[in-house]
Amino acid sequence: MDKIDTIKVPKRLPRPAKAADVAKVPGTICSRRPRKDLPLDRLRDRVLFETAYVCGARAAEVCGLYVEDLDLRLDDEHLRIHGKGGTVRTVLLDDKVADAEIRAADAETGRPADPNLTVG
Repeated sequence: MDKIDTIKVPKRLPRPAKAADVAKVPGTICSRRPRKDLPLDRLRDRVLFETAYVCGARAAEVCGLYVEDLDLRLDDEHLRIHGKGGTVRTVLLDDKVADAEIRAADAETGRPADPNLTVG
């Protein structure tokens, strides 16, 4: 019987999703300006998805966020993300869209607004 050579499969990096496909997801969850009768869980899902996308966070990291992890002081907007193995990293929120989404979610859920915050 002859020996069969093993096949080596080249390792490749994962391919990112197309930007156009990713851009469709938040609009499918709910519109950018949600209606008043929209359930808060839809708005929450949109904010969670955009946070994961903008911050490059894993789903488990975003689902494990607490309100205390979010700091929206003017010119110092950041988010503390708790990762694997107890690591904590700080991600600056310089994207105005994500910042506005988070503030809208805060307003909808009744979280007290900081008088020093401005959107735009």
